[in-house]
Amino acid sequence: MPPQGIVAALKLERRMLEDDLAHQRIHQKEDARSILCFCQFVDAVKQNIEFPPTVLPAEHVSFYRKTTDRLIKARLLPPKASKWFESAFTKNSFKFAA
Repeated sequence: MPPQGIVAALKLERRMLEDDLAHQRIHQKEDARSILCFCQFVDAVKQNIEFPPTVLPAEHVSFYRKTTDRLIKARLLPPKASKWFESAFTKNSFKFAA
């Protein structure tokens, strides 16, 4: 997906997840909360608001980092988004037990 499409997809995904959570239509809530959190992070950065530290699965953090880097390279997020991402997610990630 081109970077420009990512931002639009995140907005749609956020609306759908919020609605699904509100109406208890989600069975894997941990994944939904993680995705929702990343959507909120992107929105916050676009509004020049630093995102608070949040605990997410390490596997998700890796994917979100790559996505954030793509958005920065496409100039859809400011360069400081990388620093804010690290502050918000890397010290607080966890791995699922196998």
